[in-house]
Amino acid sequence: IEYLLRYFPDLKWIHVIRNGLDMAYSDNQRQLFQWGRILGVNPPDSAEMLPNASLKYWVKANRRALDLGRELPSHQFMSINFDQLCSDPDGDIQRLLDFLQIDAGPEKFTCLCSLPRVPDSAGRYRRHDMRVFCEDDVRSGAGLRGGSVVGRHRVQACRSNRHIATRLSR
Repeated sequence: IEYLLRYFPDLKWIHVIRNGLDMAYSDNQRQLFQWGRILGVNPPDSAEMLPNASLKYWVKANRRALDLGRELPSHQFMSINFDQLCSDPDGDIQRLLDFLQIDAGPEKFTCLCSLPRVPDSAGRYRRHDMRVFCEDDVRSGAGLRGGSVVGRHRVQACRSNRHIATRLSR
């Protein structure tokens, strides 16, 4: 974004954040493989560790994006929680319209609010073993989205590169 701002100093940036755990199990892992090393996340040696590396990348990339966004004036940066947008769009649609300084009128507003849909991939992480993740990454991911930890799931606590099974609770 810092490069774009050089050429478009009045740029408005809307950062949409999906659930990092769902993204960790996505078939699309191009960002991890193309950009992970820049953020200190190497692609994993095994397919079993792909979700863990993907979540680490997601946490670092979104933390960096949000940090950069906080450096911008509030009229240039907005962040939206994708899951919240899909499940209850009215508030985020209004925030988005306000941010873009658009008066959509009641009819268009209603139409816009009908567009977001919860994707079939929402919650896909629940079908997988959460023990591949480090507790710190899961907690960081929840904090970045402005949400709670994923509920009661078994994850790994990372301490000195040792994995210790632990329970997270809300």
